[in-house]
Amino acid sequence: MRPLPSLLFLAFVSLSSAGTAWAQDYPARAIRLIIPFPPGGTTDMIGRTFADEMGKVLGQAVVVENKGGASGAIGAEAIAKAAPDGYTIGLSSASGFAIHPACNPKVSYHPIQDFAPITRLASSPHVILVNPGFPAKNYQEFLAMIQAHPEKYEYATSGTCGSGHMLGEQFKLSTGVSMMHVPYRGAGPAANDVLAGHVPILIDALPSATAHIKDGKLRPIVLASANRVASVPDVPTFGEVGVNEANEAGWYGLVAPAGTPDQMVQTIYRAVLKAIESPALQERLRAAGAMPGGTTPSEHAAEISKSFERMKVLVKAKNITQN
Repeated sequence: MRPLPSLLFLAFVSLSSAGTAWAQDYPARAIRLIIPFPPGGTTDMIGRTFADEMGKVLGQAVVVENKGGASGAIGAEAIAKAAPDGYTIGLSSASGFAIHPACNPKVSYHPIQDFAPITRLASSPHVILVNPGFPAKNYQEFLAMIQAHPEKYEYATSGTCGSGHMLGEQFKLSTGVSMMHVPYRGAGPAANDVLAGHVPILIDALPSATAHIKDGKLRPIVLASANRVASVPDVPTFGEVGVNEANEAGWYGLVAPAGTPDQMVQTIYRAVLKAIESPALQERLRAAGAMPGGTTPSEHAAEISKSFERMKVLVKAKNITQN
């Protein structure tokens, strides 16, 4: 019976060699990138920008597939259920991986257990904006007006349990002010009603609002960012005005289905790092008010977990439910 261990050893070596060769050949075909939101928004812009550059680095196309709906939950579920073979990856965001699971505990996926985090692609501030007809010209005047008139002013967002809604609720919780939330079916319709003067205040991602800011159609008041943003240098951060709890920028990353081999995760991660070196990519992100990322897989995992826990606390404190 002595030869048996040798045979097992040879079989193990053979399988290991085959697995190594398989990993070395990766990617051998196009990679699908699921973006859990419709085309045209901030998430889609960031995902497509990186897909183009990553394709050049990997030597294989990174093909975008938009799966919008349910605040990112439909797309996130599709990522979680995909084969963990390295040929399906997905775009993670605070909305689909922290906020929606916190608002709806019955969601079909777990934001930590069902994914293999890869990296943060970029971060992007959310910003409070007002119609130019709104009397307040800066944050101090804005806060004073809201405090003086509880429940008088409404703020529009892309929808209940979206990033804008949660920032508004955190702002209210931290400052004690009272504003009425008006949810819309997307950032576009919300912005349109604020532009038309039907609602005075908008909370949106900075990239989505940048064109309206440049045209003078919306006035930025304060934004969630570690530092001021070059495209709106006069706008203070929540940290500067003493509302630190609201000062977390939105993040956008990459994940794979849980069980995806680590060699493949590392290959995608390295491709992102190389893509970030592209001046064209950096310029496109910064022009829209987004900052390049590049965190390690473990750092992105910690980021998702931290955001998820923060959102669960906020949801409980404000008794927020998903409609």
